Amino acid sequence: MIQIPPRELIPTALGAFRGAIATDGSMLDSQRATINAIASMFGGDQIDVATVEPLDPQEVATQISDPAFRQQLIQAMVVLAFFEHPPSQERSKLIDSYANGLDIEEKSLRVIRDYAENHMKRMVIDSYRESPVVEWEKAFIKEEGLSTVIKNVLGTFHKGQAPKLAAKFIALEHCPSGSLGRKFWEMYSSRNWPFPGQDGGVPEAITVHDWVHILSGYAPNMIGEIQVNAFMAAGSSQPTGFSTMVLALGLYEAGAFKIPNIPQSAGHVMEEPNSPLALADALRRGIATNVDTLEGIDHWALKDESVVSLREHFNIIEKDEPTPTVDVGL
Repeated sequence: MIQIPPRELIPTALGAFRGAIATDGSMLDSQRATINAIASMFGGDQIDVATVEPLDPQEVATQISDPAFRQQLIQAMVVLAFFEHPPSQERSKLIDSYANGLDIEEKSLRVIRDYAENHMKRMVIDSYRESPVVEWEKAFIKEEGLSTVIKNVLGTFHKGQAPKLAAKFIALEHCPSGSLGRKFWEMYSSRNWPFPGQDGGVPEAITVHDWVHILSGYAPNMIGEIQVNAFMAAGSSQPTGFSTMVLALGLYEAGAFKIPNIPQSAGHVMEEPNSPLALADALRRGIATNVDTLEGIDHWALKDESVVSLREHFNIIEKDEPTPTVDVGL
């Protein structure tokens, strides 16, 4: 879970970003806007990262001792590196030097190295390696049987179907109006998406985060995917929380790889004018939640509950975006 740093540490964090990201004296507009938006959200609204002196790893380590804040700093550098297409190997090594200087082991650095070195297949494997997807599939095997899970995966490639699994999702149509389950069904049906178990339906593990699309109100489009994963990562109580953000950035910001039956992104989503503020607001809302909305609740057990009441119960606060995005939960 992201912790809000003391305001006095914000200039140090900005100096670290200048050192790691703006090494050649420049910074992408998307990087600068995102850093400033997040700094403002944390209370550093009078500081522009472009005006801050860069700090080397040793200087940062002297001023930031809390391991949690150090980890967040390295993870933020990873996020910003994804805005370059691809980041240079020098950039990857530089972020490594900050991780080493702060004595932080951050597994997502492996993904950035893959991206910088153009190892796309390895990047996909490393992105999934730390995600909760594999554990979810193991749980579904215990719950539904290996045969069902295999048929579901084959169905993704139009080579099979799992009717019992599909029926479970189709039945969400009969959940009360405005409920979590009904809104899930509407999100799929309105887009003509096949459900898991149907021909072309995604593996059930992929749908776990779709419940959070409904709870958070972020549409399943390119910026919405980055927002929902930022929202989940900010409120996650698990080490795997940040891995979902890395996966989303690889898919939608970098456009570096593709998942079957999920739209391919051309990338550069964070270059859109309002994207940095939209990302910062998603983090703000995720931090405010009182539960891990991805891994901390049983979504199916809540399928008949009103989305409005669940948002109140989990302290999912309203959006504050420069350009309001579609709320798929209302």
